[in-house]
Amino acid sequence: MSTRPRKTTPNSSRQLSNSAAVVEPRLSASLLLVNAKNEVLVIQRTKESSSFPGMHAFPGGNYDQLHDGPLPPEEAMPITAIREAFEETGILLAYPQHSGSPAPNPVELSTARKAIHSRSDPYTFPDFLKQYHLSAENVKRKLIPFSQWITPANAKARFWTWFYVVFLDELEGNVSTCNELQETPLEKDLNTGSQEAVTKRGVEEAKRIPVSITPSHDGQIEVVSTYFQHPKALLDSFGRKEISLMPPQFYLLTMFSDILNIASTTSKNEGTGTTLIQRFRELAAPGFGGRNFNPRFGGKIKCSDGIIRSSLMYEGDQDYEKQVNAAVLDSNDLDPSQRRWHRSLVTFQDSRIATIRLERDIDVLEPGSGRQPVAKL
Repeated sequence: MSTRPRKTTPNSSRQLSNSAAVVEPRLSASLLLVNAKNEVLVIQRTKESSSFPGMHAFPGGNYDQLHDGPLPPEEAMPITAIREAFEETGILLAYPQHSGSPAPNPVELSTARKAIHSRSDPYTFPDFLKQYHLSAENVKRKLIPFSQWITPANAKARFWTWFYVVFLDELEGNVSTCNELQETPLEKDLNTGSQEAVTKRGVEEAKRIPVSITPSHDGQIEVVSTYFQHPKALLDSFGRKEISLMPPQFYLLTMFSDILNIASTTSKNEGTGTTLIQRFRELAAPGFGGRNFNPRFGGKIKCSDGIIRSSLMYEGDQDYEKQVNAAVLDSNDLDPSQRRWHRSLVTFQDSRIATIRLERDIDVLEPGSGRQPVAKL
């Protein structure tokens, strides 16, 4: 998340609701960037970060009209996600507008990245794209909406975050990085003229991006590390308390893994030639991609293992619109066959989330389910 003070929408200030101060959620965007191994790009924020210190997250940050263009959000948020990924990881998802034009070299990219990320430098993301004759329009069309999340109303800082998924395999020729690009075995074969090795690897693989994309932190301004990792491995690391996650990131890593598994199975079984990415897009975009998550506290629950967990309810949960019960609910008193939960059950340690258990009895991939036209307060 960039440290530059962002110019946001005119109504993104404190408003009064029922005599209590409620902070209007700031528009923001975040990107799940996926490599050829179906690993997701994550960052770890510094302990001094202004937002979610020490947490693991996806690259992302606040909307800024100077950098991202005018609203509506459907047009501006993809640019916010692309810009923030560049600021925080050094990976630029843009391409030369004219065929044959060179992309900026790593030194030029690093210089522009530092300026755009700065508090005081007037150099903007549009300035950078214009200077090097770059465009992000092709990448925008490849972004897959992956839900929107709105911070609960009682929080001091609130965000309305638009999440997107993009696969590097769909962006051939549209990716640059502040790091030197690393040769893959395929690129070495191509460069040395080893036709036999190239043939053995197959024609389809030869069409893939012939470089490994290596992210880099932002000079540890707000990001201490950044790397690609498989969603299940990240969830396992969280389970072992090796990394820290917030409920949205936990939920989205779980959903990404689930949809990826369904897409992989159905694309193979159907035998229609549909690629895994195409199937992922078909599954994610209609229902889950348009879903708004506006979490509400749902009281405390004593689970079957005897541990008392705090409940964070999402749209579709049977108790989402009900008054919160102050008493601790015993899960043993519930009939599982009658239950309709859509919530995260969390525990805390040292004022930080220690564990998250996702309980979901509804189909969140159902088209039209959970859509809301505006953010609720």
